[in-house]
Amino acid sequence: MKEMKVFDEGVKVGTFFMSQGLGRDHGIIKTLIEKYRSDFEIFGGLSERKLQSTGGRPATEWLLNYDQFIFLMSLLRNSSLIVEATANVIKAGTLVAAFKLIKDFDFGESGQRFVYAAVDGFNRVKIGISNNPVERVKHLNIGNADELKLVFTKSAKGAGYSDEISLHRDCQQFHIRSEWFSSEALEVLK
Repeated sequence: MKEMKVFDEGVKVGTFFMSQGLGRDHGIIKTLIEKYRSDFEIFGGLSERKLQSTGGRPATEWLLNYDQFIFLMSLLRNSSLIVEATANVIKAGTLVAAFKLIKDFDFGESGQRFVYAAVDGFNRVKIGISNNPVERVKHLNIGNADELKLVFTKSAKGAGYSDEISLHRDCQQFHIRSEWFSSEALEVLK
């Protein structure tokens, strides 16, 4: 599994991929780790790595071992699904088994996910996937200089991120960077 790495001290998983699997914003996960860093370090040393750049500021992620992964789960907002997922992670007993389980776990409160598109003031289009696109766009607006407007939602039918990946592939010719596309992508979404 390429999202996990084996180090001298054992298997570790990156927080960026964890954030996708848990359906949580990576910035929130990083903030929790930074806030409780000394608590995380009780379970072993923390290491940080740079993510492959897609332009803009270089991004980093933390690499966590199994115990740190469980501790992170305990810090997340405890919806019934997070509680269930945490119990399953503990039962799994290893980071590899736990992460395979989390990767396919449906964290949607309603069990429904949606692919969505939001447009900024320059008509650039962000294509993503979320359990609640309206709330997701609200959160994206917090860190965006331009106001994003939700312009497209569609029920996701495939497993994991397959619907989002499919839309990204369909709009590839209009790709700007990351999950952003030129306005012509809206024609593909129709």
